[in-house]
Amino acid sequence: MEPGFEDEATQHPASQEPLSAQPDLRDDDGQLRTGGRVAVVEDDESTRFFLVQSLRANGYHVKGIEDGASAIPHLRVLRPDLVLLDVTLPGITGFDVCRLIRRDPLLRHTTVILLTGRAGATDRMAGWSAGADDYLIKPCEISELLARIGAHLRTRDNTRRQWLNPVTQLPAPAALQEEIIDRLHRGESFAACYVDIEHFKSYNDRYGYLAGDGLLASLADILRTIVTDLNVNAQLADRPQTALAGHLGSDDFLLVVAPEEVEAAAAVVVRRFSEMAPALYRAIDRDRGWVPGLNRKGGEERFPLVSLTVATIVHHPGDIDLANEDALAHVATDIWQQLRQSTQG
Repeated sequence: MEPGFEDEATQHPASQEPLSAQPDLRDDDGQLRTGGRVAVVEDDESTRFFLVQSLRANGYHVKGIEDGASAIPHLRVLRPDLVLLDVTLPGITGFDVCRLIRRDPLLRHTTVILLTGRAGATDRMAGWSAGADDYLIKPCEISELLARIGAHLRTRDNTRRQWLNPVTQLPAPAALQEEIIDRLHRGESFAACYVDIEHFKSYNDRYGYLAGDGLLASLADILRTIVTDLNVNAQLADRPQTALAGHLGSDDFLLVVAPEEVEAAAAVVVRRFSEMAPALYRAIDRDRGWVPGLNRKGGEERFPLVSLTVATIVHHPGDIDLANEDALAHVATDIWQQLRQSTQG
């Protein structure tokens, strides 16, 4: 067993799965297969133990960490490939730990998945601002958690793909940040179009996370097609190819285009999505125009079919001081925070 990833099963022997329920994780030579190193930062003991044992049963080297204050010293020793990070840690929050990870030269490229019981826009923005790669709403199915971890780790070692969202294969926030900074340094004006799927959670709850991922991938395909069309037209007109689509996380996307193209591009996104989305529902839900589900208080509620909310902003040279490194480091986050807030008004 590798140092730092010691077995915690002796602490809760009654909670272990029977060996017959665990998959065969040995290769042809009898060696234990491993999917990578994962650290679980979770203050609730039973939740931490469940996550640690579930991940170990699926071939990962796992270490549980009980609080945010001790997380960074442990992580610097462990050097995990991925961190599952609870948001509501006592003292130092998960957001704070994520920021510290991104500032640490040994840890800054570690994949971070936030675990949160809060699904509000403010919390999602805080996660992106802190530098998280992904987040899941608790409680979540272990199958969904394993799928997310596997997707992130499969793309981790590929230099090009590590900047892509594993579900949609669109540029993730880190890649969008670099692209926007490059445009600022080139002195280019650009427009950002924020695209949010309304009622995505009700669709995900109704049909399952695999169907939800399919919905996200379908919107990503629409955005890719729009970007291709815009860049082909720019090439034919001997203009710079400026269009780019990205996935901010969960059901939030960003489309970066030339200022004069943003209104038309936003209209095309909404139209194509509204034409595509109904086909993803069962006939009974599609015909009545809503799906049953539970609201945040646990009460039954009828949720409309998914739709898009879009907001746009135009950024000009001189809107930010390029010599201000702190402002530049958060410019992309600031842009999509402004856009997200405008959709809440």
